[in-house]
Amino acid sequence: MLAVVIITVNWRAANGRLERNQRTGIRTRSTMRSDQAWTIGHRAALRLTPLYLIVLAGTLVALFVAMLHASAKAINLAGIGGALAWVAVVALSGIVAGRAAKSADDQADGGQATMLTDQAQNSQYPKAIHFYAGLNGLLLVVVCAGLWLLAARSSSNGIPPNASVGFRDQHTLASVPGWYAAQRVGFHVAALADTIVTAVVFAILAVAYSRRFNPIWIVIVPVIGGLAIAVCVMIAGHQADRAAISVARAVLPGAGHN
Repeated sequence: MLAVVIITVNWRAANGRLERNQRTGIRTRSTMRSDQAWTIGHRAALRLTPLYLIVLAGTLVALFVAMLHASAKAINLAGIGGALAWVAVVALSGIVAGRAAKSADDQADGGQATMLTDQAQNSQYPKAIHFYAGLNGLLLVVVCAGLWLLAARSSSNGIPPNASVGFRDQHTLASVPGWYAAQRVGFHVAALADTIVTAVVFAILAVAYSRRFNPIWIVIVPVIGGLAIAVCVMIAGHQADRAAISVARAVLPGAGHN
C-alpha cells in the first residue's frame, strides 16, 4: 500500500498534478526552490519506480519462504531487511530528486561556466552510487566466500547436525548419513550458483560503468543479483533434500515404496 502511495505521489508531481507544497512529495532544499525544480526532481525519482517494486517483491518472497519454514527468526529478519531496504530506496529517491532539481536550476541560471560544470558532473556518478555499488559488491563476495567455505567443510563432514547452520528439514534431519550427504550437495550447488550470479552481476556493473549507463542499472542489478542468490539457495535446499532422500532409500531399500 505504501509503495502505491509513494509511486502515485511521484507520478502526480512529475506530471504537474501535484503542486509544490509543504506536506506531500519529495521536499528537499533543491526541489523546493522552484516549480520547475519540483517537477524535474519528481520525474527523476519516478524513474526509480522499478526499484520500489523489486524491493517489495523481494520482501514478500522472503517472508513467504520464512513462513513456509515456520521460522520466527527468519520472518523477523525478512521483515527487518525489507524495512531497511525500503528506507534505503526512499533515501536514494530523495538524493536523485535533489540532484536533478539542482541541476535544472543551475542550467536555468545560464552561463558557459555553469554548463561546463554540469557536463563534468554528469560525466561521473554520484558518490552515493559508488558507495552503493562497492558495498553490494563486497556483500556478494563475502556471501560467495562463505558458501565456498561451508562447501569445503561439508566435503569432509565438517558440519555436524545442529540447529543453526545447514539445510534442515524432516528429510535431512532423519539420519546422520542423510544429513552429511544433504550438506555436501546443498552447499556445493549453492556456492557454484552464487559464483555464477556474482560473476554476472560484476560483469554487468563493469559494462554499466564503462559505457556510462543510467545509474538505475547500478542500483537495480545488485538487487536482482541478491534475489537470484536467494532463489539459488532455495534450489540448493531442494537438491539437499533429494540427496537426503536418496541416502535414506539406499540405507532402507523399502523406504519411499509404500
